[in-house]
Amino acid sequence: MSFQSFSYFAFLPVVAFLYLKVCPARFQSGLLLAASAVFYWATRPAGDAWPGAWPLVPLAVLAAVFSQLGDTLITLAAQKALLDLRREDCGD
Repeated sequence: MSFQSFSYFAFLPVVAFLYLKVCPARFQSGLLLAASAVFYWATRPAGDAWPGAWPLVPLAVLAAVFSQLGDTLITLAAQKALLDLRREDCGD
């Protein structure tokens, strides 16, 4: 699947609908991660034209998981910092 294919123009509205209307906010980034994996899997070379890349799949999955974990930790730290600032402003 490439950006110029008809299948992409079917894929994009489905993902957008799921993201905007169906998926709760806390699962939206996971949905985009899964949709991205499906998109890149669909654009892989046909057959076994790229046999040396399969050992890299676990590494790519691990990188995605750590990226998502880092995003979550940064978001939680920012939310905590905002709460602390609000408490200071209120005099608590």
